[in-house]
This record gives sequence, structure tokens and C-alpha cells, in this order.
Amino acid sequence: MENIIKRLSHIENTAVQIIETAEQKKKEFALEMERRTKEFDEQLSADTQKRLEEMQEKRNTEKNAELEKLKADNQEAQNLLKQKFGQNHTKWAAKLLNELIGA
Repeated sequence: MENIIKRLSHIENTAVQIIETAEQKKKEFALEMERRTKEFDEQLSADTQKRLEEMQEKRNTEKNAELEKLKADNQEAQNLLKQKFGQNHTKWAAKLLNELIGA
């Protein structure tokens, strides 16, 4: 009978050790998953930030190119107006004067 009690006690101790080991492994696994999740979140955040910066830089480049084109177009229009004015200002002034004096 004492042999059976010792054997049951040994089985119970072994079961307790198995449970404690499993609990410890469960805690370690949870910590590892938390660490991996944090690493993943940090990497995702860094990748997202990098992508946003690349997109912003691309957009700024496109915006600056469009602005330069608009400036060039505006300068060209101003030059054409100056040219027309230079060629026609005497004629326009005479026509305006004639209209004012009713000739």
C-alpha cells in the first residue's frame, strides 16, 4: 500500500512539474509573441513612414515641375503681350484717340 502511495505521489509531483513547465513555456511564448508583435509594429511603422516620405517627395517634385511649367507659360504669354504692344501701341493709341475725338 505504501508503495502505491509513493507511486501516486511521484505521479502527482511529475504532473505538477509538467504543468509548471507548461505554464513557464506559455509565459515565455507570450513574451516572445509580444516582442515579435512590437518588432512587427515598429517595422510596419518605419516602412509606412518611409513610403509616406517617398510619396511626399514625389508629389513635391511633381508640384515643382508643374509650377515651373506654369511660370514658363506665363513668361511666354507676357513676352507675346509685350511684343504685340511693341508692334501695335502706336496704331492702338491713334485708334483710341480717333474714337475719343470722334474722328
